[in-house]
Amino acid sequence: TRDWSSDVCSSDLDVLLFVFGEIDCRAHILKQADIRTMTFKQVVEEVVDSYLEMVLRYLDKGFDILICDAVYSANNMEGNTDLEFPYFGTVEQRNKVTAYFNFLLKDRSNQYGYSFLESPVNLINPNTLRTNELFYADSVHLNQRLFIPVMKMIKSQYPVFSEMDLFFYRIKYFFILKKKWLGHL
Repeated sequence: TRDWSSDVCSSDLDVLLFVFGEIDCRAHILKQADIRTMTFKQVVEEVVDSYLEMVLRYLDKGFDILICDAVYSANNMEGNTDLEFPYFGTVEQRNKVTAYFNFLLKDRSNQYGYSFLESPVNLINPNTLRTNELFYADSVHLNQRLFIPVMKMIKSQYPVFSEMDLFFYRIKYFFILKKKWLGHL
């Protein structure tokens, strides 16, 4: 595969933020565990190890690495007949997978020396494994209520980010969303 990092990033200046795992936890891990007659934990271990092997390639190139936890599954997926966002299992099962994925990803990230960014709020109720709908824009994507807390957490780990960086990122993010929404009208 082509390495895009040298075209768009500088290892002297840029921090690479990796945000992966949501689709795996929502649609693939439980399904693969079922097909391969494995526990979901065994599948998660394979996925996390593969993920971190890929990240290691960028660490070896001198990049600072920041890994973000996977987003939990929203409650309103059940009964969804629109396969734009496929899923497998109940929300409780998927969130149990995501919790283990995040636990293992954080643990292994610490072993490798990667910075790990956890969501600053509880996205799920730990007793019911149901999702806190307040933070979701739809059945998959988080809304902007988490934007400022997450950006502040990034800034706390990487003080090179200024308030102006966060401001311009937010404007860029707003225009991407606006373009997406206008495209659907």
